Amino acid sequence: MSFKVKDNETAVSVIVPVYNLEKYIGDCIDSVLNQTLKNFELILIDDCSDDDTKIRIKEYMEREKTADIILLENDRNRNAGYSRNRGLDIARGKYLLFLDGDDMLEPDALERLYTACEETGSEIAVCNYRFYDNNTQEAADYHAPVDALLEVGAGFRTSDISDCVFQYFREMAWDKIFRREFIQENGIRFQSQRNANDQFFVYAAMLRAGKIVKISDYLMKYRKNRENQLSTSGNISRNPKCIWNATKATGDYIDDLGLYDLYQKSFRTYAVMRLLFSLKNVNSREAENLITFYKEEGFEALKIADCRIADFGTPYFFAVYNWLLHIESAEKIEETKKWKLWNDDTKCKKLFQMLMTEKNMVLWGVGVNGRRFLEKTGQYELDIRCIVDLDENKVGNVICGYEVKHRRDIEDGDLIIALNPEHIFAIRHFMIQQKKKVKILDARAYLCFEVDYAQAKFDVF
Repeated sequence: MSFKVKDNETAVSVIVPVYNLEKYIGDCIDSVLNQTLKNFELILIDDCSDDDTKIRIKEYMEREKTADIILLENDRNRNAGYSRNRGLDIARGKYLLFLDGDDMLEPDALERLYTACEETGSEIAVCNYRFYDNNTQEAADYHAPVDALLEVGAGFRTSDISDCVFQYFREMAWDKIFRREFIQENGIRFQSQRNANDQFFVYAAMLRAGKIVKISDYLMKYRKNRENQLSTSGNISRNPKCIWNATKATGDYIDDLGLYDLYQKSFRTYAVMRLLFSLKNVNSREAENLITFYKEEGFEALKIADCRIADFGTPYFFAVYNWLLHIESAEKIEETKKWKLWNDDTKCKKLFQMLMTEKNMVLWGVGVNGRRFLEKTGQYELDIRCIVDLDENKVGNVICGYEVKHRRDIEDGDLIIALNPEHIFAIRHFMIQQKKKVKILDARAYLCFEVDYAQAKFDVF
């Protein structure tokens, strides 16, 4: 480790809210106890579990007497946000890591995150993570697209990527560590609610931070597909406005900092997708209630009641916003299942016919949809100059007869075909940096909505 921790210093406080996790809390605790960095404290806050979670924790406390394990017990069932704040109040560590009680750390997670902050003087360090499937026990990498936008391992501020910060950094707290003194000085707290309680905390901290460091290591395993997870539709239905509350608090905070103009496109896009996520993950009765609430006051309070296409990052996200603004009933939510690139054969054929009139095209992204696009081009004479990808490890690979090029190979006058609308934020970022005048085609806006071809194609500058 580049920065040696003092013997009497608590380097990291690992704060874990727990509720009815008897099957999983052992994996979580083991992953903390097995860290290469030993100067940590583990603070567990039990939210009145009615299974054997507390018994499991106390067994560890009895067995691992040399470990610094603290158990707090709430007086009644509260929520994860309340529990995290209790842990924050007693934490002694130089840094804070808020881990969910069913997730796991890689053995060097604390050391890598601690060192990254110390080496760069950052208030926050962010890592990559893996999704751990509780059913198959297989782990799949989640590679954050922001890695391509930033110099990984170097410090940055959110203002450096203000046009896409809400798209490329997730709202969860568990893939980050935070300097405790920085959090306390700015009075940043978790919202006391059951769902989305870390959304405001994370973004408030990131907006305030003088320096953040992103590292490419995969240091966390996020467990998915377990029973009674908070992100499931049943749990969100019991707390349907939590996501709106968190989004409103985030928007208000940006406003209070006087930074709304700087972040407005990214935030509005984020807000719309969060509201859509809420509607898709509640039961039909609560969806009807949310629709009414959004129309009567929710949109207005989020400053998205009367937006134009220029207020969003892409035609696709504006189309989603427009759909959300005019949704009439919960039954319409089923329409979202049709928002797939290749769902409408007639529309696909029209797209390729329009592309036959274009010159110097660049396909951005060679994932599943990118490959399918290239496979479909066989029957059309398209002038595809090259293909590029955010993942620089793919550069030089040959896909469907095309060699993957670096984004620097894009030239003035090229038409960049984007199949993933989130990539458009990165495309615009790179092209403005390189002062290249190109056009972007938001293919998903054309294929999934009644957006005409001319509107789906736009200039970067």
